[in-house]
Amino acid sequence: MTHRRALGAALVSLVAANAAAQSGPGLGEPIAPGDLAVYAPNSNGVGHIVMIHHVDPDGTARTIEASPSGGVHIGAVEWDRVTSIKRPENP
Repeated sequence: MTHRRALGAALVSLVAANAAAQSGPGLGEPIAPGDLAVYAPNSNGVGHIVMIHHVDPDGTARTIEASPSGGVHIGAVEWDRVTSIKRPENP
């Protein structure tokens, strides 16, 4: 395993652990609509970026995303693929 892959695997594990608590861009800060979640590449080598659309009352984070096969739709965050969460700065 290359250093880069080992680091990537460690990052994915760390993010997955943090994602279980659904913490956002700041330590302990909850995710919020407009936050961006970066997905690790899938088996075809394709990564993805999704935007947090809303958080259900039960705490489930929902995304709005677009893909050629699925069009634009609202779905749940795939926490096992999240490598980072970013909050865009307001201008």
